[in-house]
Amino acid sequence: LTIVLNLLIGILLAVIMVGMGCAVELQKIKKHLKRPTGVITGFVCQFGLMPLIAYILILIFSLSDAQSLALLIQAACPGGSASNVATYWMNGDMDLSITMTTCSSILALGMMPLLLFLYGQTYNESLVVPFDTLGITLATLIIPIAIGIFIRYMWPSKATIVLKILSILGAIAIIVVAVISIVTFNGVWSILPSQIVCAAIFPAIGMILGYTLAKCIRLHHYQRRTVSLETGVQNTQLAISIIQLSGFTLQETGRMILFPVIYLVSQAAWIVVIIIVFVAYKQKCKKEDTSDELKAPGKFKQQGDHNTYGNVNLTFDQNEK
Repeated sequence: LTIVLNLLIGILLAVIMVGMGCAVELQKIKKHLKRPTGVITGFVCQFGLMPLIAYILILIFSLSDAQSLALLIQAACPGGSASNVATYWMNGDMDLSITMTTCSSILALGMMPLLLFLYGQTYNESLVVPFDTLGITLATLIIPIAIGIFIRYMWPSKATIVLKILSILGAIAIIVVAVISIVTFNGVWSILPSQIVCAAIFPAIGMILGYTLAKCIRLHHYQRRTVSLETGVQNTQLAISIIQLSGFTLQETGRMILFPVIYLVSQAAWIVVIIIVFVAYKQKCKKEDTSDELKAPGKFKQQGDHNTYGNVNLTFDQNEK
């Protein structure tokens, strides 16, 4: 059963990465790389702030080695496709979001092993990080991403259809794999309340600090929202895959596997709350603007959405305003 589960996870991860590649437009990535302030800010948040926050939480809550490693693996993961969808609903910079997700997924090939090595020095010898297996797992991600980019480059219209199909299949597969993992591995229910608290507050802390840093850098407000979401919304599918495919024992895997699942639920809840608040705020502002125009016609000039953001390439199509 474990072998079958690992095979399913490998296929799931490949499907998700192909879908991510299908969302990539090379010209837009080049545009952001020529003026990389937003991309660099996101890099610092994802691979600088998030692992540091995780390490501080580990010290505060005195987590065990296995639980600490699960938290660090999640913290070192790049942004996931959920951040792109959330960016759409938050009127963020879609081009920047997809660029950050793509670049961080590629950079994770080197950054994840490096971060786990640096922050993993405090572990005792009872838990050994299999860096060779980890490196192979990350390296294989490049192939499906490249396939997705090629599909997007050769057949743009078909890439959108492929992306929609893979997004649905990926979401279903994540739920199935998570349920099977929870049922299969021993010790999975030994998760402590402190670990649940970490998983619950970690995404929110990342989003807040990501927005704060982007504001300090003086990025535009819609880019601040993008950096915030890319920081707090991590690729939980990748974390689950790494934990299961990196050669840990069944007992170690059982103690680690539930954390990214809880993190997935937590970040989804935060995303929903933030989107609801944002949409409600926008509606309130529109009503106030309409009221002002009725009171003083001719004084105000109708304006479009003040946010400037790119075309949605993930699961939607959106025209620039």
